[in-house]
Order: sequence, then structure tokens, then C-alpha cells
Amino acid sequence: MTGPTDMLANKAIPLHAAGAACGKGVFSAASSGDVESIRLYLARGGSVNDRRPYGATLLSCAIDTSNVELVRWLLSQRANPYAGREGIKTDHSEMTPRQLAEQKKGEPGVSTPVMDEIIQVLTLAEKATEDREVRVRCGIAEGNESDVLTVLSAGSIRPEVYAEVFNYGLSATRKDVLVKLLRCEDYSPNPDAESIEKSRFSTEDKREIQEMVYTQFNRRTYAAFRDMLEDGTFCVGKGSANTPGTDDVPPAGGTMLMWAASIGNLDLVKYLLSIGANPAVLDEKGHSALQYVCTQPGAPYKEEIVAALQTANTK
Repeated sequence: MTGPTDMLANKAIPLHAAGAACGKGVFSAASSGDVESIRLYLARGGSVNDRRPYGATLLSCAIDTSNVELVRWLLSQRANPYAGREGIKTDHSEMTPRQLAEQKKGEPGVSTPVMDEIIQVLTLAEKATEDREVRVRCGIAEGNESDVLTVLSAGSIRPEVYAEVFNYGLSATRKDVLVKLLRCEDYSPNPDAESIEKSRFSTEDKREIQEMVYTQFNRRTYAAFRDMLEDGTFCVGKGSANTPGTDDVPPAGGTMLMWAASIGNLDLVKYLLSIGANPAVLDEKGHSALQYVCTQPGAPYKEEIVAALQTANTK
């Protein structure tokens, strides 16, 4: 049995907030300069480069509010200075942070000196990122593992370059590179059991790498979806069939709980159950969350998730 259709891949689906926990999401925190709330989000496993459904990042929120100190701090936490507004087309769509700052500079009420400082900070960050990317690509081309590891320690690079590093680590059987990469707080991997299985690593190394990939991936998804639930982006209880939430059955045929169970995200499963997600809800195939536990290849925590769902079913 395959997992439920990826009904949550498009985070831009409009969802109602009825029944959602009351709280302030990380993007609201960025807009208000609340660094401690951002720290909490990152500690839960969130990425400094996560996006809102319409594409805004924490960095763009800081620019929108002319918060130069927050811009500096986010960059120090490995925010990507090239992460533009993607997704739904807006006036700022596809702009890099620096381009956004340059546009805002001419807006009424925006301090030109402050925005000039933000532009300067972002320009320097872009240059530093470019230098790291050149060096890491040279390291990959020359098979210089030491240079690749040094760059990964030095600061952020763009997602497409991280992908090159991951492929290099797999194809060249460089476990130290993969371990270092998967410990980068701004790197968001996608589980790819097939590629790992096809590599020349030993069976034990493949298992360890797959566990690390899922650990990082599940930390990201736990933090992101918990934040959206607390911010009211997703609903907790039953609602209209056109407004899917944790219990609603969306057109694709699954719930957030089913999806969390399918990828082996124990923390997210426990959190969803704690706020009222119903494990007895069936999808259009008549399957409950129990039937989707760890159906994604390599997904961990099968026994623990089954136990959590069974316990919730008896309450």
C-alpha cells in the first residue's frame, strides 16, 4: 500500500482556522522582531529558510519592517540571501531579499538610510554565499572532501548547491560529507530511500544515512506544521469538505495525521493527537491513519506510531 496522496504538498490551499490553537506563528514573530519566538521555532527543528504559503521568508519579513538587526541575526543563523518570494504571484514575486529591499527603499515612510544599510548587509551576504558555492563546487569537481566539509561549516549555500553536495556524498561514498550536510541547520532534505539504497555504502551505513535524512526531514515538518496549526493556518476539528484540516478528508483522500504517520513523524503524530486529531477518520478508500503508518520507504518509528494511534483510538 502506498501512502496517502501528498495532500499537504501545496501549502497554499486556503484552510479555515476554526478550532485552531491560538498562538503567534514564526512569521508574525519575524514581522514584530520577536527573536525569542524565532529561536523557539528553530529549536523545534524549523529552518531559518522556511516559507509562508505565498512565499515570504523570515528574512523578507524582517526587510518588510526595516529591521536591520533582525536581518543581520537571521543571516548569522544561515538564512539564504537569495531566497526570493516564490509561489503565488505578488508584486514581490521572485525577488531576492536585496531586490525587495531596493524596491522598498522608495516607498513612503521607509527610512532610506536604514534600507541602504540592509541592502549593504545583503549584498555582502550574497558575495559570501557565491564565494562558498564556488569553493564547494571546486571541491566536488576535484574530489577534495576537506574543502567541501570546510564550506559546509562556514555558512549557508543555496538549496540547489546543497543538492549537489548530497549527490556528491552519495556517488563518491563520502559518509563524512553526508553526516556534515545533514547537520547543517539550514539544510532541508527530502527522503530519497531509492538513491541511498543504490549507493555503494554498506548496508549499515545506508541505514544510518536514511535515519539521519528522516530525522532532519521530520524535524522540519514537525516545526512547520505545528507553527501553522498554532498560528491558525490549519484547522483542528471537522469542518467543510472544502476546507481540509487534521480531521477533514480533502479531495486527495487523506488527513494531516495520515500523512504524518506515513512519513514516520512520531513527534507530529503525538502533537496532532494532543490537539484533537481523530485517528478513526477514514479516507475515501476506507483507510484510517493506522493503515498508513510508515508506508513511505525507510520511514522510522513504526511501532511507536502504531502504539500512539491505538492508544488514542481507545480514548
